[in-house]
Amino acid sequence: MKNYKQRLIVALITLLTTAVPLAAQQLTTVAVVNIQRVYDGYYRGSGTSSTTNTIRQRYKELINEQRGKLNNLNSRRREARSANNQSQIAEIERDIERANNTIRELTQQQNEELRRHQQNRLPDAFVQNLQRAIVYVAESQGYTLVLRADDQGLQWWSPVVDITEEVLVRLLERY
Repeated sequence: MKNYKQRLIVALITLLTTAVPLAAQQLTTVAVVNIQRVYDGYYRGSGTSSTTNTIRQRYKELINEQRGKLNNLNSRRREARSANNQSQIAEIERDIERANNTIRELTQQQNEELRRHQQNRLPDAFVQNLQRAIVYVAESQGYTLVLRADDQGLQWWSPVVDITEEVLVRLLERY
C-alpha cells in the first residue's frame, strides 16, 4: 500500500511538471491600448486634439448632469423604501432606468462622434504607423492579443497590460 501511494505521488508530480509548461505555452497574453490617448499625445497642441477635447468636455458635462440626477434619485428611493411607499419606489426606479439609459446613449453618441471626427482627421499614414507601433510593442513585450481600451465593453484592466504609453513613444520616435 505504501509503495502504491509513492508511485501515485510520483506519477502526479510527473504529470504536473509536464502539463503546466504545456498549458503555459498556450496562454494568450492580452494587452490594452487607448487609441484616443495615443492620438491626443501624437497631435498634442494641434487643432485636431482641441476639437476632440471639446467633444469630450461637452459630453462629460451632460453625463455628469445625469449622474447627479441618479444620485438624487437613489437618495429619494432610499427614503421611499424607508417609508415603504411602493408606488413611489416603482416610479423612482423607472426614472433611474431612464437616467441610466440616457447615460448609455450619451456615451455611445460621444464615442460615435469621436470616431467620426477621428476618421475625418486621421490620415492613412498615421493609421498605418499606429498599427506598426502597436505590433512592434506587442511583439517585443510578448503579447498575443491587443484590445482597444477606449472601446465599450472593457470594464477593467490592470495598468500592467496597458501599452498605450509605449505605443505613443514608439510612434513619436519612429514616425
